[in-house]
Amino acid sequence: EELIGHNVDSLIVMPSNNSDLTKTLENYVDNLPIVQIGGTTTSFHVNWVGMDQESMMEAALIHLSHHDAHNIAYLSGNVDSTQSANLFANFQTAASRLSLLSEPDWTTFGELTYQRGFKDTMRLFSDSTAKQSRKPDAVICANDAVALGALLALDELSLQVPQDVLVIGYGDSRQAEISEPKLSSIRPPYQQIAREAIRLTAVNKSEQHWLPAHMEFRPEIMRRESTNSPRIGTSDMSLPWRI
Repeated sequence: EELIGHNVDSLIVMPSNNSDLTKTLENYVDNLPIVQIGGTTTSFHVNWVGMDQESMMEAALIHLSHHDAHNIAYLSGNVDSTQSANLFANFQTAASRLSLLSEPDWTTFGELTYQRGFKDTMRLFSDSTAKQSRKPDAVICANDAVALGALLALDELSLQVPQDVLVIGYGDSRQAEISEPKLSSIRPPYQQIAREAIRLTAVNKSEQHWLPAHMEFRPEIMRRESTNSPRIGTSDMSLPWRI
């Protein structure tokens, strides 16, 4: 509201987690072009641009399965986050569709920190706490910090990555490129989202039949050492996106 008070020509908004700015933004849609990047929206009047979360989770699981992973753990974000809830639902749906196994105890929710990734991975893989004989052979993490914590825990437990366990993060941070082993990570389509958001600010709403845009872009999986185990008898080349 303060920015709009400075007579800006358009507005691009990135809401924080669990923030629904629908009512606030709809107060101004008649005055200037507004584009929301990511987050929750229930508006029929505000442009929305973001990442296709369903294809993101499916791409990650396909990538892991193409490297012989069958039992998948998921270190999610906070349980009270709308985004985390949606991603978890997508994870369950895609895992079921691909006939991959994920036990309820293999999914954890929490802060997106190194410490949380380390703690949860130690609990999942420690012989002293694991009652079932079956353990995950791959871990999907809600961000790179959690994944790097998982790498530290697996190293402390003398489990090799990627030979024993595959690990993939999210965000494609600088740390992913310099970790040991280097971390595979889901890279959001930053440039596509930015270009589309800027383009939409220039669209003339006065044109006949104008409708707000809802654009989703697929992410890219940056393949590095933490998932680069050899695949027996197939290749990744048949997939419609780079993995």
